[in-house]
Amino acid sequence: MLRIGRYIGCLRNAINRLKDLKNWEASPLVKSISDVANSLYFITDHFLLINRIGAYKFSPKFINQMDLFSNLFWGIECLTNIIYDILDYYQNIAELQVVNQNLKKIESSDSEGKILYRFY
Repeated sequence: MLRIGRYIGCLRNAINRLKDLKNWEASPLVKSISDVANSLYFITDHFLLINRIGAYKFSPKFINQMDLFSNLFWGIECLTNIIYDILDYYQNIAELQVVNQNLKKIESSDSEGKILYRFY
């Protein structure tokens, strides 16, 4: 059974993510590139699967090209996923720094008269 629905779903996710993109944010753009590369990997992998199970025999040159492109798209997907994770990590650090600053402001304010809890 071919996995036809998987690459259609990935392409649809990428298109929807790009439609919702505001100010060309890096994370959604990188994730969309990853989804497109994943879809192209699935498409090229189908040719390899069809040839491997003997449903249709493609020429060796075509199979070598599909194998090369399949590996290329898989590599692009992996690389963009790593970049996405790094961008997400830095975004989380920035959000935690803001929370930490807000906690320090609450701790230093004398509006309540005394501090009940200390957050470190």
